[in-house]
Amino acid sequence: VANRNLLIGLFPLAALAIIGNSMNTSYHTMHHPYSMGIISHIFSSVFAYSLLTIAAIQAALLALQDYQLKHHRTRGIMQVLPPLQTMEKLLFELIGWGWAMLSLAIATGLVFVHSLFAQHLLHKTVLTLAAWLMFAVVLWGHYQLGWRSQTAARWTLAGFVALMLGYFGSKFMLEVILQRV
Repeated sequence: VANRNLLIGLFPLAALAIIGNSMNTSYHTMHHPYSMGIISHIFSSVFAYSLLTIAAIQAALLALQDYQLKHHRTRGIMQVLPPLQTMEKLLFELIGWGWAMLSLAIATGLVFVHSLFAQHLLHKTVLTLAAWLMFAVVLWGHYQLGWRSQTAARWTLAGFVALMLGYFGSKFMLEVILQRV
């Protein structure tokens, strides 16, 4: 029951995503259909990004909960969140699955995406690899060194920022700064 409370925050995010997508007025015509390899790369990338976005939100909630508990504040959001141990378990499950999907996205990208330089994808690839490494470090740190709460949250948020910059930073640079579509 306590885990269902975490899902309440996803509904407004889903609504914002739908509204944002409906406001997108740039329509691109597809000159030729994508191969199954590219489709698998796109699917695994979107799935990985989705899981790691939820993991970043979970990490922020975990950091807040840990801070509140250490400062003996048990009112407000603390009353609806699951226990800290449950929150940590969920975080590492999300990171594990997200990292696995990101690994698949990187592998399919290396195999099926050609001409990284011509498509201006090198910076996206470098930032994605940096994020992949950060998520690998947080998983390793948790299972080998016992990292928990604040340390895990910091590494998770840092990895997510790198991943977000890889996508949105690339998109901003190409479409706004360089004015390429």
